[in-house]
Amino acid sequence: MKSLAEYNLGLVALRKNDQKTAKKWFNKSRSSTNRKISTLSNRQLEKLSPKKRSRTMKKWYNYASLSLGYNSNIKLIPAEIATDTSDTFMELYASTSGILSGTYTNGVSLDAFAYFLNYANVDSYDEKQAQLGIYKNKKYEAWRTRIGGYFERSTFGSDPYQQVIGFEAKGKRRLQKTDQVSLRYRYNNIKSLFNAYNYLQGWRQQFRAEYRDYTAADSKRIYYELELNDRENLVSRNYSPTRHKIQAVYRYNLSKNWRIGGEFSYRYSKYQPTATQNRQDDRLRAAVKATYRLSKQWKINGSYQRTDNSSTDSLYSYTQNLYYVSVEIGRASCRERV
Repeated sequence: MKSLAEYNLGLVALRKNDQKTAKKWFNKSRSSTNRKISTLSNRQLEKLSPKKRSRTMKKWYNYASLSLGYNSNIKLIPAEIATDTSDTFMELYASTSGILSGTYTNGVSLDAFAYFLNYANVDSYDEKQAQLGIYKNKKYEAWRTRIGGYFERSTFGSDPYQQVIGFEAKGKRRLQKTDQVSLRYRYNNIKSLFNAYNYLQGWRQQFRAEYRDYTAADSKRIYYELELNDRENLVSRNYSPTRHKIQAVYRYNLSKNWRIGGEFSYRYSKYQPTATQNRQDDRLRAAVKATYRLSKQWKINGSYQRTDNSSTDSLYSYTQNLYYVSVEIGRASCRERV
């Protein structure tokens, strides 16, 4: 009778929609020597604890964004000089990321992206860039890692610009439920594709340490990056800076569809002195952004970014204001998520 009473108390708790108490009584009555009561108790427990459906892993992620904007002071990318030229532009970015074998935790993945920047009136500052990378993903205890290489080609204006062969190693570790730390190392071997840019040939190394915290209400991200360069340079100008950069990014969810945020960064660059130059740069950059989610896949963004670069060589001092609106579809590639 004791087991029968426990089973009936479980039914009473179910009628009162108290599943926690019902489980307690059914767990007691399931040990009954009465086979019928134990069977009924197990059935009730199965109903209260349904098996979770196995989630099918998505193997490919695709993403694309189209932006229209205005640049108040276009920068001559190779020489790092502002041109005092303004223009409207169209920007297109598309990427894909997927698993060739295994999983994102333990397998081989592929990342690829293409980038196009087209100015309305000044074609000599247009940019094109494409990259393809292969990576090995593996988990070592609490660390998720990814190691691989990539190949990249770019153009500037109507001329070929650079070819880059890169190596990348990343690792991230979750600290608690919402936050994590990550480390990243990159090495780039840079080859000029146009004689006028041969002074930029050489190598670049980057070391980054990052902290991220994602919650349902907001997200925070801060990182420090050290960059080392060894380029061919010019006799009168050095293009091999040692750089230190700190960046902080914050995003806040106003509602289900609206998200706002901002970011701030400081970068210090020190160049080896030449006979005619002893250059040091301080760059401050701030941006604000608002995002409206149309659906699970589609978003609209509006952004404003201001850059102030001061230099001991006045040729490289400039201020730039950048405005743009963009439409996004899909999910950004794993190279941004790791």
